[in-house]
Amino acid sequence: MNEIEQRFYDAYKEITETSDYPEDLIDYIKNDLEVQIPIGIYKPDFVLDDFIIEIDGHEYHKTKEQRTALLSEKECTRRC
Repeated sequence: MNEIEQRFYDAYKEITETSDYPEDLIDYIKNDLEVQIPIGIYKPDFVLDDFIIEIDGHEYHKTKEQRTALLSEKECTRRC
């Protein structure tokens, strides 16, 4: 996990463990945040329920080839 991903993870844990947010919201987001689990051939930064959270994707999708691969990834996540 790089620095920005770690900051997101730490903030997520802080919110779910020590928060004044409404209890029903905390119960919803308190599900296990999964870190870099494989989904097909991809490994998103985080997965929470049915949500894929990519923190720093812009760093890895700068070239035309990388963006084309990203479009294929989006197609895969819609179908998977």
